[in-house]
Amino acid sequence: TQGGVVPLSKALINAEINQAVAITDKIRLEVTEAVTLYQDNFGWQLLQYPNANMLLLNVPRSTILFEQYVMNTITGSWCKFTGWNASCWELFNDEIYYGGSAEVRKAWSGNNDDGANITAEVIPAFNYFDSNFQKRFMMARPIFLSTGTPSILMSINTDYTTTAPTGTPSPQASTDGYWDVDKWEEASWGGDFQIQKQWFTVTGVGFSATLHIQFRSNASIVKWLSSDFVYENGAVI
Repeated sequence: TQGGVVPLSKALINAEINQAVAITDKIRLEVTEAVTLYQDNFGWQLLQYPNANMLLLNVPRSTILFEQYVMNTITGSWCKFTGWNASCWELFNDEIYYGGSAEVRKAWSGNNDDGANITAEVIPAFNYFDSNFQKRFMMARPIFLSTGTPSILMSINTDYTTTAPTGTPSPQASTDGYWDVDKWEEASWGGDFQIQKQWFTVTGVGFSATLHIQFRSNASIVKWLSSDFVYENGAVI
């Protein structure tokens, strides 16, 4: 509906939609803007993909440009996918596919985007660290599980600023061995998750803070687990 994605059981209770019961309530402003701008475009679709615990809302920005608002059905958290210009989606043999203007592609398959890098940008919720005092942040440690060595850019955002890290992350080539190419007992097996927990120097002053991370991957699976911070408390003002 124009009020977002609403369970039918909730929509039938009243004549007017209560946006608080919408599945898209966490991204209400984003959905409202998209509906206002693109509601007459062809390509709106909602699809659940159980294999990835994913609920996908296809948003047609134009006849050739599409994006997807994607919810994790376990946590209820949302993100946005770009680069998949899909006018329609479907499941076949429990796998997900999308159709474009003159093609059908299999989605969510492999660790790269048809050979190109997958780029991600993440800003978690801001945290006051149980203190109303101003703080000076000095170090941070994002903890990853990865099947390779992720290449990341990181900065700290304070007091609800969302300035992105400067630069471009460059994916590192995989050092895993290739079957029928590398020598037996010399090459290393790939595919196992390893913990990455390196400390980084950061600079920021504010009452609340969060990490702002960008990374690119072409051959690895990367999972961001948690973050640690080193800071010192200052005064109230």
